[in-house]
Amino acid sequence: MATALRIMSLRWALTMAALKKSAWQTIGYVIGLLCALACVAGASIAFYFLGTVPNLLPVPFTDQLTMGAEIVRIVMVLLGSIVGILWTIMPLTLSGDGSALEPRRFALYGITDRSLTSGIILSALFGVPALAALLSLLIGVSAYRQLGAATMVTAVFSAFIAVILFVTVSKALIALAGTLIRSKRGQMILYVSVFALFFVALQVPSQMLASGGDGESSSGGLEWVLAFPVLSAVATWCSWTPWGAAFQLPFDVAQGEYGIFVAHLAICCVTIALAYVVSLWCLRRDRLQGADSKVTTAKGLSWFSRVPDSISGAVSGRLAQYWQRDGRFAMGLILPVLLTIIFAIRARQNPVAMWTAPVTIGLIYPLFESNNLAYDGRAFVMHAVAGVKGSADRWGRARVAVAISVFFIVVTSLIAVFMAGGFTQGVEPIMTLTTAMGGSLGLAFAGIGLAEVLSVVLMYPVPSIDKPFSSPQGRAVSQGFFPFFQMIGSVILILPTAAVLVAALLTGSTVLLWLVGLVGLVNGIGFLILGVYLGGKIMDRRTPKIIETLDNFASLQK
Repeated sequence: MATALRIMSLRWALTMAALKKSAWQTIGYVIGLLCALACVAGASIAFYFLGTVPNLLPVPFTDQLTMGAEIVRIVMVLLGSIVGILWTIMPLTLSGDGSALEPRRFALYGITDRSLTSGIILSALFGVPALAALLSLLIGVSAYRQLGAATMVTAVFSAFIAVILFVTVSKALIALAGTLIRSKRGQMILYVSVFALFFVALQVPSQMLASGGDGESSSGGLEWVLAFPVLSAVATWCSWTPWGAAFQLPFDVAQGEYGIFVAHLAICCVTIALAYVVSLWCLRRDRLQGADSKVTTAKGLSWFSRVPDSISGAVSGRLAQYWQRDGRFAMGLILPVLLTIIFAIRARQNPVAMWTAPVTIGLIYPLFESNNLAYDGRAFVMHAVAGVKGSADRWGRARVAVAISVFFIVVTSLIAVFMAGGFTQGVEPIMTLTTAMGGSLGLAFAGIGLAEVLSVVLMYPVPSIDKPFSSPQGRAVSQGFFPFFQMIGSVILILPTAAVLVAALLTGSTVLLWLVGLVGLVNGIGFLILGVYLGGKIMDRRTPKIIETLDNFASLQK
């Protein structure tokens, strides 16, 4: 146990060392803490008002619970199940496990497998997300205040059980993915599949609400009344899953169902124990088996034969190879497809929704370019040794980013115009097409230009190419915080185009509406050229600092 506690303290020591080394890390971490506190405050208010429901709806629903108490049970069990599932799969789509506490880094210290596994899990339990969740649930005990003191005491107990279960299951899944799936192609397929499932799952509630809003308002209340027993049955089913069982415990006590209470508690304890055993097994297997090695043979010049015969062309060819083979870039290709599918589904109810797809892609896609040097890692040293100018590097990268963004924006824009009736409906679809496509391309170009500057100034660590499910400890905040600079900056740069669009809508001028696409292209191309020029100049001056930073990032990936 002493070893596990020391590993936990090491986690915070590494975090504090990272914060002391970078002012941006400190700012990002403070903002992350403020966001966590805001979530705790919001959850506390929501739980308090949820606790008033049993008094407002005292009508009996079952033999043991009133309708108001049943509403509290439905909300807590369903919400707890959703949060638990998201907690399990989100690390695979965002940052993965903390590689600074990766078991292989402790191989020389003779720590037993049990102590090391316990220490890693314990360090996660004392991380900001787990502590924020635990604090929210403890304050959320106020939601049970109408159900008796025994129920509230059980809710305190279930809060600890729920957080421990979420953390251990998440750690076990990450360890299992990294242990069983060793090939880069397998890792990429799993990464893309999990992200696609997660992204689509987030759209289900909005689609259900949109579908529910199609009926007449007079029947809306009746539909909810009819759906109430269904939601109750779904909550009961979820209560027998590991994610919902912990949140059912207080209601078992409230109903006096102590046998069912023991069954639900057994589900939680068995799941935690099984997750711990899985993590322990993965650690032992990795230590004994080691990394797989595979020899691959290159065939032809591939993308290098399709790019200009120049220094910037060589940079473009190498980056195109990355997009094809590096699993970390996979989401840059799959996300636009997912967005197109989601907006196409929404367009069945509101055809205008499809026109927001190219705009969204134009805003999001430059995010993949805004940290391009971090994906190079120590390979960037070859650029510096070869004397590659910053302008050539920036142009080479921008060329690939522009080509991919143009492809997706043009395709989604054409899909939108065909879903709106095609080109047989007069001039209006064509005018909308030029406006949306030109504005979206301008947004993407301006964002790429900004990315060529930010990527040499605001870098943050990325997962290793060999372990796409890992993330450097203490750097997860910067991974979520720095991209906001990119998104906000892109919106600011495209304001001239937005001004023309607003003027066209206010005045009703079709001439100005036709000009939006042209102004957007000029706006975007201008900032693209400016961004590449400034990014190249800054890169030439900061090359030694960039190498030092990338070397620091690489040390976190070992």
